[in-house]
Amino acid sequence: QVVEKFTAHYVFALGIARFLSCAHWLLQIIDDNSFLAVALGSGLWPIMVLLSEIVQTFILSDFCYYYIKSMMEGGNVVRLPAGVV
Repeated sequence: QVVEKFTAHYVFALGIARFLSCAHWLLQIIDDNSFLAVALGSGLWPIMVLLSEIVQTFILSDFCYYYIKSMMEGGNVVRLPAGVV
């Protein structure tokens, strides 16, 4: 499966943004004075936010791997294995 150049750049940028967002949420938990650290004991929503961030980051990390691999090989398009799409 071949992904066009601009589409690949856009999805890669989404993957980087998702990674930074996930890192932000995890750093909020580490900080003792943050709202999220206090809210973890107040219901299911903080855990669901963290779980969704981790799942979305994991899904996009697969594409980012193939994007970086294709760019290191010098290609202008991203080639995905047949089973990925």
